[in-house]
Amino acid sequence: MITSISSDLPTFKQLKFHEGLNILLVEKSKESTEQHTRNRAGKTSFIEIVHFILGSKCPPESIFRNDILKDHEFSMTFDLESEPITIGRKGESHNDFRIIDGNTEKWLITPYEDKSKKSLFINKENWLKVLGTMVYNVPPDVIENEKYPPKFRAMFAYSARRENNHAFSDPITQSRHQQIFDWQLSISYILGIDWNLAREWQIVRDREKTIRELKKAIKQGAFGDVLEKSAYIRTKLTIAENKTNELREQIRSFKVLDEYKELEKEASSLTEKINYLTDQNVIDRELINELKESLQREEPPSIEALEEVYKEAGVALPEIALRRFEDIKTFHETIIENRSEYLSGEIQEAEHRLEKREMAKKEFSKRRTEIMSILSEHGALEQYSAIRTELSRAEANVEELRKRLSSTEQLERQTTELEFERTGLLTRLRQNFHEQKKDIDRAILIFEEISKSLYEEAGSFVVDGSNNGPQFSVQIQGEKSKGIRNMQIFCFDLMLTQLAIERNIGPKFLIHDSHLFDGVDERQAAKAIQIGAQKANELGFQYILTMNSDAIPPSLPEDFNIEQYVIEPRLTDAKEDGGLFGCRFE
Repeated sequence: MITSISSDLPTFKQLKFHEGLNILLVEKSKESTEQHTRNRAGKTSFIEIVHFILGSKCPPESIFRNDILKDHEFSMTFDLESEPITIGRKGESHNDFRIIDGNTEKWLITPYEDKSKKSLFINKENWLKVLGTMVYNVPPDVIENEKYPPKFRAMFAYSARRENNHAFSDPITQSRHQQIFDWQLSISYILGIDWNLAREWQIVRDREKTIRELKKAIKQGAFGDVLEKSAYIRTKLTIAENKTNELREQIRSFKVLDEYKELEKEASSLTEKINYLTDQNVIDRELINELKESLQREEPPSIEALEEVYKEAGVALPEIALRRFEDIKTFHETIIENRSEYLSGEIQEAEHRLEKREMAKKEFSKRRTEIMSILSEHGALEQYSAIRTELSRAEANVEELRKRLSSTEQLERQTTELEFERTGLLTRLRQNFHEQKKDIDRAILIFEEISKSLYEEAGSFVVDGSNNGPQFSVQIQGEKSKGIRNMQIFCFDLMLTQLAIERNIGPKFLIHDSHLFDGVDERQAAKAIQIGAQKANELGFQYILTMNSDAIPPSLPEDFNIEQYVIEPRLTDAKEDGGLFGCRFE
């Protein structure tokens, strides 16, 4: 229970609270508008102070770090395990909480003393641990050692929803940005079902996130845009390993020949010589053929032919001329004989050259064969280096494929494992629902009772299991209406408060901002106020409402005197100093 809220800000209006229903009332003037309400009256700021004292964040935009407020301490006196404690906090030194009054002997963490300030202090991290153990009975070893333990801030937010966090959008969540595990774990803990399952589901989600990031990294890396299956990569790896082994065998059997280049040049020179000799042989063979044809055609002309020539020339040859024809014949025969001998000699010389070239060709060919045999069995250093370079590339490719295969197999294995884990967690969750049936049934019946008091047709609280963890939902007829949705929140928060009290956990107070009644039919609003007051008296908790005077439902029964629940001082938006802070600031 909250006893009081104070500040060393001179203009601040100290608030004192009592048991049961408390109404922080703002007298609304006719001239006020929605833009005037934030700092002028201070309904929302009151809730922010409660959160501020109980360890909320204090970012630069927080009202407590405003130039007017940052050096002033705000304090709250409330019960912590049935013992009153007074805690103060400043926006300027928002990481430190001052223990103004109260016994700290039972605290999990002992506050430290600041002798210069003559006060005890505890930092934010340790203060939240103390609150977790003392308000919600979270085991210290869980807070210290477990990943995703039940957190005080997440659970407490259902006891004091903040409009700034959009907490009035859905009953199950108390913040627009609340993560799924946060509400699964918090609600499970308050209901009394196995919250460890919600924690383990988040660990599975974390691992799935890691897998997604790894897949993204693989796609953006050297592996290309497509993440192949391990079977395809394994095939590529087999081929690459075989190629690498072949290159290794080539290197193993490779013989380096220092004279490789010289022998290569000699073999090339021999080839050129052989080709030259072959060409020359072709020329000589053609010459021999021509010479033989010429030799066959060589015959001395007959006298008759010569005489005919002379006759055709029209020359009368005397008898002495005929005798000369015999001489000419003999002369011609001598010429033909000499020419035949010459041609025969030319043929013999050409054939001799052919013979010499063929012998040279045989020698050259023999030597070339010897060289080619040596070159086929050995290699040059450059060739050896080239094979080594190719082997290095092949080995690098094999190593890359092995890593790729390992990563892909790991992804596939983990994906399969996580699917099994989700299935296993769902089985355990359903088993836990069966084991905790009494607690779940209790929650369902409490919600049904509260909603039935508001509407003719009762709403329902549904607890279910899914492949993504425990699921909670509330259903009330006409739930699409903003007013009906807000009454869902009212029923849900009141149900959680009652269950927490029955389990002896929680802050023993419930705070509802006036936004809860936005769009709510005034008859349901009147019933909700009465139900809240009744439950607070029956269960012994404190129900605090912030309301505008013009929003008090006129349909409240005459025997329900709302004035007795209004705390002093009453706030107003009609004057500059009428709000909670007693001053205006931006």
